[in-house]
Amino acid sequence: MKKIAFLILVGAVLLSACGPATPPPTPTMSIADIQATSVSMVWTMVAQTQAAMPTATPLPTETPTPLPTNTPLPSPTGSSLLVINTPTTAASTGGGDPCNGPLNSWVGKSGRLAIENQTGGKVTVTVFMKSNRGGECGYKTFQLGNSVVFDRPELMCFSVYAWVTTKKTTYTLERYGLCTNNPDKYTVILMEKGIKFEGP
Repeated sequence: MKKIAFLILVGAVLLSACGPATPPPTPTMSIADIQATSVSMVWTMVAQTQAAMPTATPLPTETPTPLPTNTPLPSPTGSSLLVINTPTTAASTGGGDPCNGPLNSWVGKSGRLAIENQTGGKVTVTVFMKSNRGGECGYKTFQLGNSVVFDRPELMCFSVYAWVTTKKTTYTLERYGLCTNNPDKYTVILMEKGIKFEGP
């Protein structure tokens, strides 16, 4: 009997040694641990976002081509009315850009273009023209007090650039992409706030 009591006692000690005496404590994190974990998570998300973004592939670039330069305009001295008829010979530009010279003759019929000055100042105006029939191109420059009427190709597109000098100021006006489609008189009106184009 002593033997059985001893075995029960040894068995109880062994069984108690295998089981937990007290429940394990729950792990706790300090504020510093929480901050470090948060920072680590944020930097991981940033890195993953950056890795997922497409790379900025540069677009091919073209070598810029210099634009043609315009002939400087003389300073405005103006007259009240100027009428110019078309000469019978074309001006020679001496090579280079054929449009960088006066347009004095063209293929096909002629029309009329009037330029009226309503700016209250003196104006030097240049009209850059290109014929839609024969492809001739060039410019005409006038110094205006009030107005000018001149011959032009019947079918053409043109741009107008004006340098205006008043008693108080000097400014420029410009308008592009104007076209005519018949020989009737078209009118370009230069005003303080812009250029108006009127058809027949």
